[in-house]
Amino acid sequence: MLIIRLALKIINAVCALLLALAFVSVYIYPAFIPYVNAIGLLLPVLLVINVFFIVLWILCKDMYFLYSVFAILVGWGQWTGVFALGEDKDTSDKPTLRLMTYNVMSFYGESGISASQVATSVNNTLDVYAPDVICFQEYRSVPSIDLSDWKYSYRDKNVALFSRYPIIGRGTLSFDDTLNNAVYADIEIPDHKTIRVYCVHLESLEIKAQEVEALSSSQDLSRDVKGLWGRLNSGFITQGSQVKKIQESINTTPYPVIVAGDFNNTPFSYSYHSILSGGMKDAYRSAGTGIGATFRDIKYPLRIDHIMVDGDNFGVQSCDVLKKEKSSDHYPVFAVFTLK
Repeated sequence: MLIIRLALKIINAVCALLLALAFVSVYIYPAFIPYVNAIGLLLPVLLVINVFFIVLWILCKDMYFLYSVFAILVGWGQWTGVFALGEDKDTSDKPTLRLMTYNVMSFYGESGISASQVATSVNNTLDVYAPDVICFQEYRSVPSIDLSDWKYSYRDKNVALFSRYPIIGRGTLSFDDTLNNAVYADIEIPDHKTIRVYCVHLESLEIKAQEVEALSSSQDLSRDVKGLWGRLNSGFITQGSQVKKIQESINTTPYPVIVAGDFNNTPFSYSYHSILSGGMKDAYRSAGTGIGATFRDIKYPLRIDHIMVDGDNFGVQSCDVLKKEKSSDHYPVFAVFTLK
Protein backbone atom coordinates (compact mmCIF):
# COMPACT_ATOMS: atom_id res chain seq x y z
CA MET A 1 0.00 0.00 0.00
CA LEU A 2 2.85 2.37 0.84
CA ILE A 3 4.47 1.66 -2.54
CA ILE A 4 1.23 2.47 -4.36
CA ARG A 5 0.82 5.67 -2.36
CA LEU A 6 4.41 6.69 -3.16
CA ALA A 7 3.92 5.95 -6.86
CA LEU A 8 0.76 8.07 -6.92
CA LYS A 9 2.56 10.94 -5.24
CA ILE A 10 5.36 10.81 -7.79
CA ILE A 11 2.84 10.82 -10.65
CA ASN A 12 1.00 13.68 -8.96
CA ALA A 13 4.20 15.71 -8.58
CA VAL A 14 5.11 15.23 -12.24
CA CYS A 15 1.61 16.16 -13.44
CA ALA A 16 1.49 19.20 -11.16
CA LEU A 17 4.86 20.39 -12.49
CA LEU A 18 3.75 19.87 -16.11
CA LEU A 19 0.49 21.74 -15.50
CA ALA A 20 2.30 24.71 -13.99
CA LEU A 21 4.75 24.66 -16.90
CA ALA A 22 1.87 24.55 -19.40
CA PHE A 23 0.38 27.68 -17.85
CA VAL A 24 3.76 29.46 -17.87
CA SER A 25 4.67 28.34 -21.41
CA VAL A 26 2.37 30.96 -22.99
CA TYR A 27 4.93 33.60 -21.99
CA ILE A 28 7.95 31.78 -23.45
CA TYR A 29 9.06 32.54 -27.01
CA PRO A 30 9.14 29.12 -28.75
CA ALA A 31 12.67 29.47 -30.14
CA PHE A 32 14.01 30.40 -26.69
CA ILE A 33 13.21 27.11 -24.95
CA PRO A 34 12.49 24.34 -27.50
CA TYR A 35 9.54 21.97 -26.99
CA VAL A 36 8.15 23.66 -23.87
CA ASN A 37 5.21 25.23 -25.76
CA ALA A 38 3.96 21.82 -26.87
CA ILE A 39 3.03 21.05 -23.26
CA GLY A 40 0.17 23.55 -23.59
CA LEU A 41 -1.64 21.12 -25.91
CA LEU A 42 -1.88 18.70 -22.99
CA LEU A 43 -3.29 21.24 -20.55
CA PRO A 44 -6.93 20.04 -20.49
CA VAL A 45 -5.77 16.50 -19.66
CA LEU A 46 -3.28 17.71 -17.07
CA LEU A 47 -5.95 19.85 -15.44
CA VAL A 48 -8.35 16.90 -15.11
CA ILE A 49 -5.58 14.71 -13.64
CA ASN A 50 -4.66 17.33 -11.07
CA VAL A 51 -8.27 17.85 -10.03
CA PHE A 52 -8.49 14.07 -9.56
CA PHE A 53 -5.46 14.12 -7.27
CA ILE A 54 -6.85 17.03 -5.26
CA VAL A 55 -10.03 15.06 -4.56
CA LEU A 56 -8.05 11.87 -3.86
CA TRP A 57 -5.68 13.41 -1.30
CA ILE A 58 -8.45 15.37 0.43
CA LEU A 59 -10.41 12.12 0.84
CA CYS A 60 -7.22 10.51 2.19
CA LYS A 61 -6.70 13.49 4.51
CA ASP A 62 -3.25 14.05 3.02
CA MET A 63 -1.86 17.57 2.55
CA TYR A 64 -0.22 16.46 -0.69
CA PHE A 65 -3.23 17.91 -2.53
CA LEU A 66 -1.58 21.33 -2.13
CA TYR A 67 0.88 20.51 -4.93
CA SER A 68 -1.95 20.33 -7.46
CA VAL A 69 -3.70 23.34 -5.95
CA PHE A 70 -0.52 25.37 -6.38
CA ALA A 71 -0.16 24.24 -10.01
CA ILE A 72 -3.74 25.29 -10.78
CA LEU A 73 -3.24 28.66 -9.08
CA VAL A 74 -0.28 29.31 -11.37
CA GLY A 75 -2.84 29.54 -14.17
CA TRP A 76 -5.02 32.11 -12.39
CA GLY A 77 -6.88 34.01 -15.10
CA GLN A 78 -6.32 31.34 -17.76
CA TRP A 79 -8.92 28.81 -16.64
CA THR A 80 -11.64 30.06 -18.96
CA GLY A 81 -9.37 29.06 -21.82
CA VAL A 82 -10.37 25.48 -20.98
CA PHE A 83 -14.06 26.09 -20.29
CA ALA A 84 -15.64 29.45 -21.10
CA LEU A 85 -18.32 30.82 -18.79
CA GLY A 86 -19.53 33.80 -20.83
CA GLU A 87 -18.67 36.02 -17.89
CA ASP A 88 -18.07 39.23 -19.87
CA LYS A 89 -21.09 39.51 -22.16
CA ASP A 90 -22.14 42.97 -23.29
CA THR A 91 -25.91 43.22 -22.87
CA SER A 92 -26.27 46.81 -24.07
CA ASP A 93 -28.41 47.82 -27.04
CA LYS A 94 -25.62 49.62 -28.91
CA PRO A 95 -25.06 49.09 -32.67
CA THR A 96 -23.63 45.69 -33.51
CA LEU A 97 -21.21 44.08 -35.93
CA ARG A 98 -21.52 40.40 -36.89
CA LEU A 99 -18.41 38.45 -37.87
CA MET A 100 -17.70 34.85 -38.84
CA THR A 101 -14.37 33.07 -39.30
CA TYR A 102 -14.20 29.70 -41.03
CA ASN A 103 -11.42 27.48 -42.34
CA VAL A 104 -13.40 25.98 -45.22
CA MET A 105 -10.89 23.34 -46.38
CA SER A 106 -11.21 24.77 -49.92
CA PHE A 107 -14.92 23.80 -49.88
CA TYR A 108 -13.96 20.24 -50.80
CA GLY A 109 -15.92 18.73 -47.93
CA GLU A 110 -15.10 15.53 -46.13
CA SER A 111 -15.26 12.10 -47.67
CA GLY A 112 -18.78 11.18 -48.71
CA ILE A 113 -20.02 14.77 -48.94
CA SER A 114 -20.77 16.07 -52.43
CA ALA A 115 -19.90 19.54 -53.72
CA SER A 116 -23.59 20.45 -53.89
CA GLN A 117 -24.09 19.39 -50.26
CA VAL A 118 -21.16 21.56 -49.19
CA ALA A 119 -22.56 24.56 -51.09
CA THR A 120 -26.05 24.08 -49.66
CA SER A 121 -24.74 23.79 -46.11
CA VAL A 122 -22.39 26.78 -46.32
CA ASN A 123 -24.97 28.99 -48.05
CA ASN A 124 -27.57 28.09 -45.43
CA THR A 125 -25.17 28.94 -42.60
CA LEU A 126 -24.40 32.32 -44.16
CA ASP A 127 -28.12 33.02 -44.64
CA VAL A 128 -29.02 32.11 -41.07
CA TYR A 129 -26.22 34.00 -39.30
CA ALA A 130 -25.88 36.85 -41.83
CA PRO A 131 -22.40 38.05 -40.84
CA ASP A 132 -21.34 41.55 -41.84
CA VAL A 133 -17.74 40.37 -42.24
CA ILE A 134 -16.51 36.90 -43.19
CA CYS A 135 -12.95 35.65 -42.73
CA PHE A 136 -12.15 32.53 -44.77
CA GLN A 137 -9.01 30.42 -44.55
CA GLU A 138 -8.07 27.73 -47.08
CA TYR A 139 -10.41 29.57 -49.43
CA ARG A 140 -10.95 28.97 -53.12
CA SER A 141 -13.55 30.56 -55.34
CA VAL A 142 -16.53 28.27 -55.93
CA PRO A 143 -19.43 29.63 -58.03
CA SER A 144 -22.05 27.71 -56.06
CA ILE A 145 -21.05 29.46 -52.82
CA ASP A 146 -23.20 32.58 -52.89
CA LEU A 147 -21.27 35.59 -51.61
CA SER A 148 -23.20 38.20 -53.59
CA ASP A 149 -24.39 39.98 -50.42
CA TRP A 150 -20.77 40.75 -49.51
CA LYS A 151 -19.86 43.22 -52.26
CA TYR A 152 -16.43 44.14 -50.91
CA SER A 153 -13.58 41.67 -50.57
CA TYR A 154 -9.85 41.17 -50.42
CA ARG A 155 -7.98 37.95 -51.01
CA ASP A 156 -4.35 36.90 -51.04
CA LYS A 157 -3.33 33.27 -51.53
CA ASN A 158 -5.86 31.14 -49.65
CA VAL A 159 -6.99 33.76 -47.15
CA ALA A 160 -9.99 35.91 -48.02
CA LEU A 161 -12.06 38.58 -46.31
CA PHE A 162 -15.59 39.56 -47.40
CA SER A 163 -17.55 42.57 -46.16
CA ARG A 164 -20.99 44.13 -46.56
CA TYR A 165 -19.39 47.50 -45.93
CA PRO A 166 -16.82 49.40 -48.02
CA ILE A 167 -13.17 48.43 -47.72
CA ILE A 168 -11.11 51.64 -47.84
CA GLY A 169 -7.71 50.08 -47.18
CA ARG A 170 -6.19 46.62 -47.44
CA GLY A 171 -2.94 44.74 -47.19
CA THR A 172 -1.17 41.42 -46.83
CA LEU A 173 1.21 40.16 -44.17
CA SER A 174 3.40 37.65 -45.97
CA PHE A 175 4.99 34.87 -43.95
CA ASP A 176 8.33 33.38 -44.99
CA ASP A 177 8.58 29.92 -46.60
CA THR A 178 4.92 28.97 -46.27
CA LEU A 179 1.58 29.17 -48.06
CA ASN A 180 0.03 30.59 -44.90
CA ASN A 181 -0.42 34.33 -44.50
CA ALA A 182 -2.69 37.07 -43.13
CA VAL A 183 -4.66 39.83 -44.79
CA TYR A 184 -6.27 42.91 -43.33
CA ALA A 185 -9.00 45.30 -44.45
CA ASP A 186 -9.89 48.76 -43.16
CA ILE A 187 -13.69 48.70 -43.24
CA GLU A 188 -15.95 51.73 -43.10
CA ILE A 189 -18.93 50.65 -41.04
CA PRO A 190 -22.12 52.71 -40.46
CA ASP A 191 -21.74 56.14 -38.79
CA HIS A 192 -18.52 56.57 -40.77
CA LYS A 193 -16.44 54.64 -38.29
CA THR A 194 -13.48 52.67 -39.58
CA ILE A 195 -12.21 49.41 -38.12
CA ARG A 196 -9.40 47.10 -39.16
CA VAL A 197 -10.08 43.37 -39.46
CA TYR A 198 -7.25 40.86 -39.75
CA CYS A 199 -7.95 37.45 -41.26
CA VAL A 200 -5.09 35.17 -40.26
CA HIS A 201 -3.98 31.64 -41.00
CA LEU A 202 -0.98 30.71 -38.88
CA GLU A 203 1.37 27.82 -39.56
CA SER A 204 -0.14 24.35 -39.20
CA LEU A 205 1.26 22.06 -36.52
CA GLU A 206 0.70 19.15 -38.93
CA ILE A 207 -1.24 17.01 -36.48
CA LYS A 208 -3.05 14.30 -38.44
CA ALA A 209 -5.82 12.23 -36.89
CA GLN A 210 -4.53 9.04 -38.50
CA GLU A 211 -1.05 9.64 -37.13
CA VAL A 212 -2.26 10.22 -33.58
CA GLU A 213 -4.47 7.12 -33.69
CA ALA A 214 -1.59 5.06 -35.11
CA LEU A 215 0.59 5.77 -32.07
CA SER A 216 -1.31 3.14 -30.09
CA SER A 217 -0.12 0.42 -32.48
CA SER A 218 3.25 1.91 -33.45
CA GLN A 219 6.13 -0.47 -34.10
CA ASP A 220 8.59 2.22 -33.01
CA LEU A 221 6.75 4.49 -30.58
CA SER A 222 9.85 6.42 -29.57
CA ARG A 223 10.67 7.34 -33.17
CA ASP A 224 7.08 8.30 -34.04
CA VAL A 225 6.58 10.42 -30.92
CA LYS A 226 9.92 12.13 -31.48
CA GLY A 227 8.95 12.95 -35.08
CA LEU A 228 5.58 14.34 -34.02
CA TRP A 229 7.15 16.33 -31.19
CA GLY A 230 9.76 17.76 -33.56
CA ARG A 231 7.13 18.96 -36.04
CA LEU A 232 5.14 20.53 -33.22
CA ASN A 233 8.20 22.42 -32.03
CA SER A 234 9.01 23.60 -35.56
CA GLY A 235 5.42 24.79 -35.99
CA PHE A 236 5.48 26.72 -32.70
CA ILE A 237 8.70 28.50 -33.68
CA THR A 238 7.27 29.47 -37.08
CA GLN A 239 4.05 30.71 -35.49
CA GLY A 240 6.11 32.85 -33.11
CA SER A 241 7.68 34.77 -35.99
CA GLN A 242 4.32 35.10 -37.78
CA VAL A 243 2.63 36.54 -34.71
CA LYS A 244 5.39 39.14 -34.42
CA LYS A 245 4.47 40.45 -37.88
CA ILE A 246 0.80 40.67 -36.89
CA GLN A 247 1.65 42.52 -33.68
CA GLU A 248 3.86 44.99 -35.55
CA SER A 249 1.06 45.70 -38.01
CA ILE A 250 -1.54 46.15 -35.26
CA ASN A 251 0.73 48.67 -33.55
CA THR A 252 0.74 50.88 -36.66
CA THR A 253 -3.01 51.21 -37.21
CA PRO A 254 -5.10 54.05 -35.71
CA TYR A 255 -8.29 51.97 -36.01
CA PRO A 256 -10.00 49.59 -33.57
CA VAL A 257 -8.86 46.05 -34.38
CA ILE A 258 -10.41 42.60 -34.77
CA VAL A 259 -8.18 39.57 -35.36
CA ALA A 260 -9.94 36.43 -36.55
CA GLY A 261 -8.93 33.17 -38.14
CA ASP A 262 -7.26 29.82 -37.83
CA PHE A 263 -4.45 30.22 -35.31
CA ASN A 264 -3.63 26.50 -35.47
CA ASN A 265 -3.09 26.66 -31.73
CA THR A 266 -4.99 26.70 -28.47
CA PRO A 267 -5.54 29.37 -25.79
CA PHE A 268 -2.50 27.90 -24.04
CA SER A 269 0.05 28.89 -26.65
CA TYR A 270 2.53 31.70 -27.15
CA SER A 271 0.93 32.77 -30.44
CA TYR A 272 -2.56 33.11 -28.91
CA HIS A 273 -1.35 34.86 -25.78
CA SER A 274 0.89 37.27 -27.70
CA ILE A 275 -2.08 38.73 -29.57
CA LEU A 276 -4.35 38.62 -26.53
CA SER A 277 -1.81 40.51 -24.40
CA GLY A 278 -1.89 43.52 -26.72
CA GLY A 279 -5.12 44.88 -25.22
CA MET A 280 -7.31 42.33 -27.02
CA LYS A 281 -9.90 39.96 -25.61
CA ASP A 282 -11.03 36.55 -26.78
CA ALA A 283 -14.65 36.77 -27.92
CA TYR A 284 -15.38 33.16 -26.95
CA ARG A 285 -14.00 33.52 -23.44
CA SER A 286 -16.05 36.71 -23.05
CA ALA A 287 -19.40 35.47 -24.34
CA GLY A 288 -19.13 31.77 -25.18
CA THR A 289 -19.98 28.78 -23.01
CA GLY A 290 -18.20 25.44 -22.75
CA ILE A 291 -15.02 24.01 -24.24
CA GLY A 292 -15.70 25.39 -27.71
CA ALA A 293 -13.57 22.93 -29.69
CA THR A 294 -13.29 24.07 -33.32
CA PHE A 295 -11.16 21.33 -34.90
CA ARG A 296 -13.19 18.26 -35.87
CA ASP A 297 -10.48 16.01 -37.28
CA ILE A 298 -9.15 14.79 -33.92
CA LYS A 299 -11.23 13.50 -31.03
CA TYR A 300 -9.55 15.83 -28.57
CA PRO A 301 -10.86 19.25 -27.52
CA LEU A 302 -8.81 21.70 -29.61
CA ARG A 303 -10.06 25.28 -29.84
CA ILE A 304 -7.72 26.64 -32.50
CA ASP A 305 -9.98 29.10 -34.37
CA HIS A 306 -10.31 32.41 -32.58
CA ILE A 307 -11.85 35.87 -32.78
CA MET A 308 -10.12 38.59 -30.75
CA VAL A 309 -11.26 42.18 -30.41
CA ASP A 310 -9.93 45.46 -29.14
CA GLY A 311 -11.42 45.52 -25.66
CA ASP A 312 -11.47 49.31 -25.47
CA ASN A 313 -13.66 49.67 -28.55
CA PHE A 314 -15.80 46.53 -28.73
CA GLY A 315 -18.06 44.63 -26.40
CA VAL A 316 -19.03 41.02 -27.11
CA GLN A 317 -22.71 40.12 -27.13
CA SER A 318 -22.31 36.51 -28.19
CA CYS A 319 -19.80 34.05 -29.60
CA ASP A 320 -20.62 30.54 -30.76
CA VAL A 321 -18.94 27.59 -32.41
CA LEU A 322 -21.37 26.52 -35.15
CA LYS A 323 -21.30 22.75 -34.79
CA LYS A 324 -24.16 22.12 -37.21
CA GLU A 325 -21.96 23.32 -40.07
CA LYS A 326 -19.80 20.28 -40.93
CA SER A 327 -18.50 21.00 -44.42
CA SER A 328 -14.88 21.22 -43.25
CA ASP A 329 -12.52 19.73 -40.69
CA HIS A 330 -13.06 22.97 -38.73
CA TYR A 331 -16.24 24.47 -37.32
CA PRO A 332 -17.05 28.13 -38.05
CA VAL A 333 -16.91 30.63 -35.18
CA PHE A 334 -19.51 33.41 -35.15
CA ALA A 335 -19.57 36.49 -32.91
CA VAL A 336 -21.71 39.60 -32.46
CA PHE A 337 -19.95 42.75 -31.19
CA THR A 338 -21.20 46.03 -29.85
CA LEU A 339 -19.43 49.22 -30.90
CA LYS A 340 -18.48 51.35 -27.92
